Amino acid sequence: MMVSDQHGCYKESSLNINPAAVIAAPSACSDHLKEKPRAGVQRQRKSQAGSNPFEDRAALYSRRIVGWSMQATLATELVEAAFDLAVQSRNPPSGLLHHSDRGCQYASGEYRLMTEAAPLVESAREAFAREHTTQRVFGERTYAARSWDTTRRIIVKAEHLPPPKNGDEKANTRFVVTNLDGDPKHLYEDIYCARGEMENRIKEQQLGLFADRTSCHKFAANQFRVLLSAAAYVLVEHIRRVGLAGTELARAQVTRIRLELFKIGSRVVTSVRRIVLHLASGYPAAEVFTLAAQRLMAPT
Repeated sequence: MMVSDQHGCYKESSLNINPAAVIAAPSACSDHLKEKPRAGVQRQRKSQAGSNPFEDRAALYSRRIVGWSMQATLATELVEAAFDLAVQSRNPPSGLLHHSDRGCQYASGEYRLMTEAAPLVESAREAFAREHTTQRVFGERTYAARSWDTTRRIIVKAEHLPPPKNGDEKANTRFVVTNLDGDPKHLYEDIYCARGEMENRIKEQQLGLFADRTSCHKFAANQFRVLLSAAAYVLVEHIRRVGLAGTELARAQVTRIRLELFKIGSRVVTSVRRIVLHLASGYPAAEVFTLAAQRLMAPT
């Protein structure tokens, strides 16, 4: 079966191949960018030597493989990866129709959302090709999972990122379910992304103040460790909010404050009447430390 329009089509078939053909498949599309995409076919293959499904998509016009994926199981992620690579490599024009064969992985909500978001992904990619900087395009769809009793609004963020060092540029697509009204960009960047700040605070206590060290066999001991970590976080947050306001450490995380402000080399001198701490004169954060100490000791 084939669905087509003036721009092209996608068709699906299935066949068995040996592992050598799987390995050779990527080399078949080394020059696919030289031809204008006109049509496409996707196939699902199963290696004769094992049970790893191999998914590929080939252009009907040029017969070249333009997307592929291989995973341990026949799941939604398999077809998603092949489809995404095909779109990235062929850069199809708007109006291209995609047809898939029978299979629960092609009917999954994740796969359908991804195919519907393909125009937004392509817009972000085209903007990146012009500007060579990170590009974001926002849109929305309606979607209902099988267990939902109604359709819900889905915010789509199609982002194209520049390549990291010794890496390749890539698409970064995200979907957010919401019942809020408003512009998709505002809901994603100003409302949804704000949750990351909350998660950073949790991570601070876990990693910076060792709240995750609960390896004792006794529950009470582990609970006491978490309470100590929580108390330490309250103290550090007070120092950051009051003592470090307006300094370079005003928005620093706990780990940096602990290593740069609290961890000071010193010499301890003990006499009959007192204990004296001689702090290192080369302490790089001496001014910030003195300012924070003055603020904390000031009467309230």
